[in-house]
Amino acid sequence: MPNDSSPTFEETLKKLEGIVSYLESGKADLDTSLAKYEEGVHLLRQCRELLNRAEQKIEILRSVNTETGDVRTEPADLDALTADETTAVRGKSPRRAKTPDKDLF
Repeated sequence: MPNDSSPTFEETLKKLEGIVSYLESGKADLDTSLAKYEEGVHLLRQCRELLNRAEQKIEILRSVNTETGDVRTEPADLDALTADETTAVRGKSPRRAKTPDKDLF
């Protein structure tokens, strides 16, 4: 869930659409076009991240057994969720990453 200062998916998409329209109009000089293009790439990445998080949450919700209430978490990449989201899904503190053995490398 985005914090108060983070734009929503819809707000980000609207900004991206505005940039695309502006670039397609051909009104900008090269430097402005490059700056707007760079901003558009950044906004596109934000949209993809928000969509990926939403997809992961949906996958988690779809994996709940409605009869028993058990959650099967295999389909979702829980490492990509925030610590709060992971805790809510697992019902416990998030796991710490294991340090690989030095002998393996």
